[in-house]
Amino acid sequence: MLGSIIGDLAGSRFEGCSQNPKDAILFVRHQTTFTDCTIAVADALTNNQPVEETLRAWCKRYPDRGYGSRFRRWIYMPDEADRHSYGNGAAMRIAPVGLLAADERAVTRLTAMVTDVSHNHMEARRGAGQDLHDRDSYSESCQDTVPVALACALKASSFEEAIRNAIYIGGDTDTIACIAGGLAEALYGIPAPLVDESMAFLPGELQVVLRRLYATANRPMPLPVVAKQQPPPRPAGTFLDWLAEFFA
Repeated sequence: MLGSIIGDLAGSRFEGCSQNPKDAILFVRHQTTFTDCTIAVADALTNNQPVEETLRAWCKRYPDRGYGSRFRRWIYMPDEADRHSYGNGAAMRIAPVGLLAADERAVTRLTAMVTDVSHNHMEARRGAGQDLHDRDSYSESCQDTVPVALACALKASSFEEAIRNAIYIGGDTDTIACIAGGLAEALYGIPAPLVDESMAFLPGELQVVLRRLYATANRPMPLPVVAKQQPPPRPAGTFLDWLAEFFA
């Protein structure tokens, strides 16, 4: 979860750029769009509250986050909003599901619950296999974004490298880095300096929800990891365990 937030924070200021340096400074005070949405999902799932109402309330609490016109319409004019979207916004806010779901069936159920409130097109739930490659086009579709984000994480050897891969390839960098960061957290852990820097960007009420999510999932907040060592063992029986074993 924190890995997704770090990806959003680091990638947001490079969005739309096609040539980004791999040694860019990761954290600069910058407006982000989807960290609040991810926190909203975590808040809803850990408090057993309706996702749609909770998500809309959080977005109204932080109205100046650069939401797209279509999503802003969903926030403020829900009766007139088009929910049949296959955009990648839902994939960005899905990280809490990976922490809370106990198996693949739970992943499917929670993904539908989180996604369908605003992105009920089947492609918003589905990611197709694709390799990391040079890209000159900007795409906000889920089927274009998710495979590239997964490749950024799987081709890396550390959490930070995964984030830098996502920034380097350009395009919709906040989304790509957000999704890559969520997987990279499970695979590699998050270095302590990045934990400290990212938490400094989060308002207190967001930190409260973040800590509650990890506690509900029976997982510690991200801790320092030693380079080239495996991340600490996790409690068995969650989807993240299955995912880490699958790609091991």
